[in-house]
Amino acid sequence: MLLAEKRIELSVHRALCIRRLVFVEDRRRGLDTGLPLRVRSDQISGRRAVGVVAYGRTVRALLIANSDDCDAGFVGERFRHHGFSFVECHRERPGEWESLDGIDLVLLLGSEWSVYWPHLADEVAAELALIRQAHACNLPIYGICYGAQSIAHALGGSVQRGAEPEIGWYDNITSEIPDVIPAGPWLQWHYDVVTMPPGATELAHSPMAPQAFRMGRTFATQFHPEVNETMITRWSSGGGSAELHARGSSGEAVRAETSRNVLTSRPNAERLVDWYLDNVAGCSAPTRAPLRAAPWRRDDDSVWL
Repeated sequence: MLLAEKRIELSVHRALCIRRLVFVEDRRRGLDTGLPLRVRSDQISGRRAVGVVAYGRTVRALLIANSDDCDAGFVGERFRHHGFSFVECHRERPGEWESLDGIDLVLLLGSEWSVYWPHLADEVAAELALIRQAHACNLPIYGICYGAQSIAHALGGSVQRGAEPEIGWYDNITSEIPDVIPAGPWLQWHYDVVTMPPGATELAHSPMAPQAFRMGRTFATQFHPEVNETMITRWSSGGGSAELHARGSSGEAVRAETSRNVLTSRPNAERLVDWYLDNVAGCSAPTRAPLRAAPWRRDDDSVWL
């Protein structure tokens, strides 16, 4: 009973923190409605935003992902549990992305891309510009796999091909915060590795690469805490099946492992998101610097945060 009460207490605490963050930002922008917790619709690209509404507006997160792989899995579920709604932006079309105005968090998912592929230079540059803008104005960012590599590249680190890939389920992570990031099981699916940006703090690593790092309110994991059975079914078919065979595995094997391991990885992912919101994103929002322009957009509209 005491454990259940503690969980309820923590959930209420996080909800109040999110509401206070939004309230502070709205007051600073002169958007005080005078009606705390009043539900108001926000129109996002012609769609109705759905989520917990605090002090007059929805708590919004920008979701950056490839158009064919937008599932934020267990991580997305946990953010929604805490009241976030997602504004989906596709990497292939940065000119259509929303500005950061009114955004409370940025979530960068994984990708089959590499940041150094020359034929994707424009799309990569757009994502790097968004990361730099969000980081500069103290907006919380969480990047996963390719998202982590983009963060490292954007903030002064580097990305290069690893000595060998990590593909499949692993229990080989050494962590500075084992209660939050245990050794595993975590799903890995990457060929590239990062050199962390100057000033970043490494929180976890495997024998092959840094696995988690933090820089202010920006956080990144090379492993995939979000992965669920539906995602693995998709990833392990087609080209993914050939990648697994090259590593001496198979789609059938990794799907069977996934069915077993999500029983552990799902609560681990939830714990990771909770820790991120409490200890990295934080409960209060420092004054953000004004952003004169959104460099990933194809127009010259000013963006103020």
